[in-house]
Amino acid sequence: LDLNDLNAKRAAELGCILSLGSDSHQAQDLWMMELGLGMARRAWLDKDNLLNCLPHRKLGRKGKL
Repeated sequence: LDLNDLNAKRAAELGCILSLGSDSHQAQDLWMMELGLGMARRAWLDKDNLLNCLPHRKLGRKGKL
């Protein structure tokens, strides 16, 4: 939730790939992922803009996202 929806949308328009996280420190706090998902929806992000949605074969390949 470091970026608001307007900044996240602009970052995606500029080609940035964002990741969603819950900032949870305990299992019972994982529900906070819903807050990040809500922001992503308001920013019109889709699977191509989110690191969490990339297939594992694309991760770790420097410069190949």
